[in-house]
Amino acid sequence: MFACVLEAELRLPGARSLKDRRRVIKSVKERLKKRFNAAVIETGDKDKWQTAGLGVCFLSERKSDAERLAQQALSFILGDYRLEVTRHTVTVH
Repeated sequence: MFACVLEAELRLPGARSLKDRRRVIKSVKERLKKRFNAAVIETGDKDKWQTAGLGVCFLSERKSDAERLAQQALSFILGDYRLEVTRHTVTVH
């Protein structure tokens, strides 16, 4: 079994408060969980209202499937107009 972890640092240019930030991040987390059946956590400093981090974990019997899911999730995040990905990494264990 393989675990693939996608870590993404995000910028939220439209967020004007912590409430805005929390609303966007909660929405993205729920959509990732539902669409990809993944474990999703918020990482980084939760007190900065225009930056955030997400960690997304996928489990699969095959390494290639786990990597494919991570790339699809990254594309999903990149497609969200409310977010800018400033940095990301994908690791397989």
